[in-house]
Amino acid sequence: MYGSNFFRGGLGPFRGLGRDLFRAGRVTTDVKGEWQQKIAKPQKARDKRQTRSNRKNSNGTRGRSLVFTHWDLFVSCFFEFEVYAPRVSFATRQRRCHDTGMRPLLLSLAILMMLTTPLFAGIDPQRLKHGVNLSHWYAQWGTYDEQRLSTYFTERDMKLIAQMGFSHVRLTLSESVAFDSAKPGGLNADHLKRLRQRIDRIVDHKLAVVVDLHPETPYKKALQDDPKSADAFVAVWSALAKALSDTDPSWVALEVMNEPDPNHGEAWRALQLRAVEAIRAAAPAHTIVVSPGAWTSVKDLIEFKPYAHPNLIYTFHFYDPHIYTHQAASWGWIVAQKVKGLDWPVDPADAQRVTDAATQDPEGRKHLKWQIEQGWFTQEWIGAEFDKVVLWQKTNGNPPVYLGEFGVYTKAAPPAGRLRWYQAVREEAEKRGFAWSIWDYAGGFQVVTGEPGARKPDEEMLKALGLK
Repeated sequence: MYGSNFFRGGLGPFRGLGRDLFRAGRVTTDVKGEWQQKIAKPQKARDKRQTRSNRKNSNGTRGRSLVFTHWDLFVSCFFEFEVYAPRVSFATRQRRCHDTGMRPLLLSLAILMMLTTPLFAGIDPQRLKHGVNLSHWYAQWGTYDEQRLSTYFTERDMKLIAQMGFSHVRLTLSESVAFDSAKPGGLNADHLKRLRQRIDRIVDHKLAVVVDLHPETPYKKALQDDPKSADAFVAVWSALAKALSDTDPSWVALEVMNEPDPNHGEAWRALQLRAVEAIRAAAPAHTIVVSPGAWTSVKDLIEFKPYAHPNLIYTFHFYDPHIYTHQAASWGWIVAQKVKGLDWPVDPADAQRVTDAATQDPEGRKHLKWQIEQGWFTQEWIGAEFDKVVLWQKTNGNPPVYLGEFGVYTKAAPPAGRLRWYQAVREEAEKRGFAWSIWDYAGGFQVVTGEPGARKPDEEMLKALGLK
């Protein structure tokens, strides 16, 4: 942030300090004449001040008055750089402050400012307000040949997402696309080059990008079981962060890993910290999105101890009640797979009737009836869950949080209830200032309809998301 322009009138928080002091009456109006006298006899003035500074002060300390005896020179240097800068060359201004002994003090000030002021603020929070997950493009598919990658998601889709009112995308990235399987810790150069070009094009459409490492279960399990796999994971993040380090950090953020289960607890916290430090070394200005581990649930987040590192965002996902959001899905909880036609919201008094209609599976009936009776199928319950996140924030210094995924599978959920659930989650998140990203763009939870190249927005969904 502060380069060669730091002393060329670009003094960041201290810019204009000389003018402010002048207006406040702290410096006399003949400061320029005083300055000229000091330049004429710099050594004599310095010798006199050094003698005074070496005397003991009345409180018995030595040298403390050095700051005050050089204060006029300090102010004068600021005047020279700030007020009279256009009248003399930069080299002349540098020499004058050097001759008066002020160059070391100004250099120290510069170093102090750079140490206490972040080089960049990271991603612009406004750009993370409303997002959508780009699933089934660079992850969740299995094969990633260029023919499919170039046609499944195109320039038309980028434009459509921006037109729908989203401010960012979460780009899910499989390890099999990004990494070189023949070289642990290495990158797939061909895929990465094209990915980088596509990230740039997305940003050109005024959409921020969260690059989310979204590996499959075997990869995540190996991190838990094999130290060499964990080392390769850290190494590849170092390489990937370096490759993306020249993207604009106000538009691009890096997410360490999606839902790291079975990695959790202190072991995950330690491994993720290694990755954070590797990313920070390679891409010091970029915001890093970190996961609390396991399934990245509210429970996982509120049990997680934040890191001391700055410029981090803590993510959590929300798919509750799971038996509702994943009804009839072919993966995940076997109980939810046997549920269909389950609506939302549901009054606790209707627990028995709704359960009877939604599933005949004994295990599923037990879970569903209990959850409805406990009020899990209400907006108030969602708000109470999010309040747990707010309390975690307040307890831990108010770190920023990101609702990185939430959604309802479309296969068997009644459309009207699905829209009500999205609206409720979105409203409760926004009440608490959470940035959010829905799952997903064109997959099984979709916000658009139609095939690649002919997709259209789901207008009712956009209304539920507050984008229309």
